[in-house]
Amino acid sequence: DLIIGKLAGGMTYAEVMAEYEITHEDILAALDYAAKIPSSEEIKAAG
Repeated sequence: DLIIGKLAGGMTYAEVMAEYEITHEDILAALDYAAKIPSSEEIKAAG
């Protein structure tokens, strides 16, 4: 969530990588994980 939040807040990949000492692949893994979260939850319409 932290990495996704930083990117959503306007930080660039390069800024996030420098601040947290992570790689581009780490960011891609975080994005991949975040993309899979909604698909694993069941959402039902009210009514």
